[in-house]
Amino acid sequence: FFNDMNIGNTNDHFILTAWIGGEDAKRSEENQPSDRDVLDTIMTNLRSMFGSKVPHPSNYIVTRWGQDPFSLGSYSYVPVTTTNINQARIDLGWPTGGQNNNKLYFSGEATDTFYGAVNRA
Repeated sequence: FFNDMNIGNTNDHFILTAWIGGEDAKRSEENQPSDRDVLDTIMTNLRSMFGSKVPHPSNYIVTRWGQDPFSLGSYSYVPVTTTNINQARIDLGWPTGGQNNNKLYFSGEATDTFYGAVNRA
């Protein structure tokens, strides 16, 4: 797992996210059938880095974008060869497609010049 991140401390509630992508995400979804298996892998990694006193979470959520019929594991990004990253992101935010309200709209972090997880969603 990569990109472990504590996204806030509000009223003594800590939220830790862990993201995994690409071929590793595919393998994880195929080889770890239960949410508990995913949590156990994350806890093993955290405890190997920070010691055995890392507490068990009070709650957890595991998503599987590769199995989601609406995203099928998709993730948006700007290629490294892009010369104007901000303009590419703005362009992606414009509707595309047909006439008479038959348009496709994109939203989310790839359409915003301030990169984040849910901007413009």
